[in-house]
Formats: sequence, structure tokens, C-alpha cells
Amino acid sequence: MSPVLHHFGKEFRWLMPRWFVFLAVLGFDLAMCLGWVLPMKIEGTYGLYEIMAVLVWMVALWVGISGAPEDSA
Repeated sequence: MSPVLHHFGKEFRWLMPRWFVFLAVLGFDLAMCLGWVLPMKIEGTYGLYEIMAVLVWMVALWVGISGAPEDSA
């Protein structure tokens, strides 16, 4: 069981910064959706709200998709 826990600990240490960034981005998206960061958009206008939403999800996807490196032999 020790090798399994060791491997899990190694993967957790490797991915921990990415998970913190991912959760921070999702928290920022929640704050945007609730109107804490920017006021809700006016119907028919596009602006900073949409740009921020797209950027937030691009960062979230980039952090979420990037994976762990391969194990060496």
C-alpha cells in the first residue's frame, strides 16, 4: 500500500498549484455571475462582461487540460 500512497502524494504535489489556480478561476467566475465583480450586462450590449467571461473560461480550460508529466523509468 505504501507505493500507492507515495504515487498519490507525488501526483497531488505536482497538480496542487494547478488545482488552486483552477479553483480560484472558478471562484472568480462565480463572483462574475453573481454580479460581485461587474454589474450584469444590459440587454443587447456586449462588452467587458463577455470578454471577462471568455477569458476566465479559457484560463480554466487551459489549467484543467494541462496534465501531469510522464513517469520516468
